Amino acid sequence: MKAVFLREMASYFIAPAGYVYLAAFYCLAGYEYSVLTLSGQAEMSYEFTFLYTVTLLLTPVLTMRLMSEDRKQKTDQMLFAAPVSLGGIVAGKYFAAVSVFFMGIAVTILHALVLAPSAEINWAIFWGNLAGLALMGMAGIALCMFISAQTESQIIAAIGGFACMLLVISLNSLADVVPFAPLQELLYQLSFYDRYYNLTMGIFQVSDLVFFFGFAALFFFLTTRVLEKRRWSGVSKERRAKMGRIGNIKKRWKYGIWSAVVTVLGIVLAVALVLVSDRLTDRFGWSVDLTANGRYAISDESVSWLEQLDQDVKITVLVSEEDMSSGSYYIVQAYQNLLDYERHSDHVALEFVDVTENPAFVSQYPDLELSAYDIIVESGDRQEVLSFQDLYDYDSTGSQITASRVEQRVTGAMMNVTTGEKTRVTVLNGYGDTAPEELTTLLEGSQYEVSESSLLTEEIDEEAVAAILFAPQNDLEESSIQKLSAWLNNDGNQGRNLFVFLDPNAGTLTNLEAFLGEWGLTAGDGYAFEANSSLYYNRIYYPVAQYVSEEYASGMTANDITIMALCRPVDVLFEEEDSYETSVLLDFSDTSGTVTLEAEEVTEDMITGGVKGMVMSTHSWYGAEVNSSSIVLSGSALAFTGTLVSGTTFANGDYILGVFDQLTGKDSSLNISAVDLTSATHTMTASRTTAWAWIFMAGLPAAVLVAGAVMWLRRRHR
Repeated sequence: MKAVFLREMASYFIAPAGYVYLAAFYCLAGYEYSVLTLSGQAEMSYEFTFLYTVTLLLTPVLTMRLMSEDRKQKTDQMLFAAPVSLGGIVAGKYFAAVSVFFMGIAVTILHALVLAPSAEINWAIFWGNLAGLALMGMAGIALCMFISAQTESQIIAAIGGFACMLLVISLNSLADVVPFAPLQELLYQLSFYDRYYNLTMGIFQVSDLVFFFGFAALFFFLTTRVLEKRRWSGVSKERRAKMGRIGNIKKRWKYGIWSAVVTVLGIVLAVALVLVSDRLTDRFGWSVDLTANGRYAISDESVSWLEQLDQDVKITVLVSEEDMSSGSYYIVQAYQNLLDYERHSDHVALEFVDVTENPAFVSQYPDLELSAYDIIVESGDRQEVLSFQDLYDYDSTGSQITASRVEQRVTGAMMNVTTGEKTRVTVLNGYGDTAPEELTTLLEGSQYEVSESSLLTEEIDEEAVAAILFAPQNDLEESSIQKLSAWLNNDGNQGRNLFVFLDPNAGTLTNLEAFLGEWGLTAGDGYAFEANSSLYYNRIYYPVAQYVSEEYASGMTANDITIMALCRPVDVLFEEEDSYETSVLLDFSDTSGTVTLEAEEVTEDMITGGVKGMVMSTHSWYGAEVNSSSIVLSGSALAFTGTLVSGTTFANGDYILGVFDQLTGKDSSLNISAVDLTSATHTMTASRTTAWAWIFMAGLPAAVLVAGAVMWLRRRHR
């Protein structure tokens, strides 16, 4: 085998084929690298996705002469007579082609090494992608080598290989238009794209590895069978004459039967191996999540809840499973999360329904407004619909997905349909308030039901146990203050909570501040700032809060940072008085201070320490039972808007949700964080990025072609 391998390796670099292949591969890989880096991205998975098509289309260049050349030059009979097995001959040629292919894909390592100093490369995903590309290429080489063994013409071998690769690339598109379901499923099973795409997404599944290994082994085996047949047909006429006509026929018949049996058994074994590995992987979840934040698996909190689930829950996704499994990275993330629910509980049934092919399905839910990609979660006669848009957080433009709330939403919906009850929160408006959209989304995703009440024209929702007054711009009228007092008192039953979030730019709110003063809470003027650069984010007016109360910061760690952006200083007037008891929830460090809006700059004498960002007052009624109502006063409304509360960088959302849960007694809720889906970016300068782009896209391919030309000229002038 070694001699065959060395002979084939030498032939790649004596003739132009090897140089042309490598130059083309380097040029195309460099092009995608250039597109990636010049746009500021550093997500190497995008390059590997592009290399899927490049690899398959260039493979026939490697294999067109691999078997056909020996047949054309009549040197195959010399190989058959050599002291090497047929398997050794095929292995030598095969691994020579694979070695050249590996030389091509190794350029991605250079790309990653260049990016590494300027970007956060997920090396686990990178090596998984590289391994997937290697396995897929090996499978494609085995197929094209088999095509090459069928002919003595390099051109026919190249055309045949190219046609097969186009077919492989088009399998998904063909399956989409096939009306016969079993054939459609077979085409999806044979698809390279679905299995390779999993690897580029960071999902390393045993079944995908077995598929590529099995595919390569099958066509390796079939190629040896082709050579075996050719060796038999090459037996000399003298030897056939000695066997006689009858003996020759018997020999051929016996060999043909045996060859057919062996070939069929090999194919059956390969197919069975792939099918079994697929079933076992689906059943036992034999896969590795290579992402840094484990985006494809549901959290331990959801798993623990599923283990206690004793009611049947059906999850119906209104799109075909194929579209989910091969969609964009955020759709694949949702798909993998949904599969995890079914894996962890026998009470969960997952179904995919393509509403474009089954429009009648929607008619089963006449009371629901349904569209593609919606998720229906139902248990018994209780249902909840999750729209696709509700599953994700978006950037400020609303066009780019930044985080996934799939698990948060689905687990919440399952809890809702199995318990049938939600804790109710109402958002108060009527005074120029800002709608707390991200805070509302957070609460709804954590099994709260959110309503709205106008303080000016309506009574406050009597079924709500918590109310939110978010960034009022105008002072409250006395009638509205009375509504708040009556609602919190609840006819002496208490049990309600008011959350007030202030906007420092709104100015003085006399009536509201007087009402808060009755509860022992007060708000100062200006902004809280932080002088210590390690304790603020970007600007001194974005200070990092300190968790004062252990009770309301349970589960928070030193790594969980809450930013109180543009925070009005708040404080308590007393610790305990009459039936009121106050406490501080968030404050700032000793290097914090307060600056008024009129101040032109921050001076050292403004650093006072002891500035507070969130305080609380609780009023208790001591009757047959002790009942309490509370007011939570936050100096910052901005801290609970946008990505500060919805993103994964800061813990603002986790913290405020914990406060809501503690005060409303919502012990059953799960604190499931959003999963970051942002793509990696790099910090290379524009000139350096452009230089490397030209090196990889043009310089390296040109160097390979020059080396090939030099080798050709040296051989010509010997």
